[in-house]
Amino acid sequence: MFWNSAEHTWDCPCHGSRFEEDGTLIDNPATGDIKL
Repeated sequence: MFWNSAEHTWDCPCHGSRFEEDGTLIDNPATGDIKL
């Protein structure tokens, strides 16, 4: 998981999931939000 400062999202390099600043899921394949 790394912080994408250009888009203000958390991005997963392994599977491509993306999350809002607060951990809310944006793009799959993750099935839920993350806890930060």
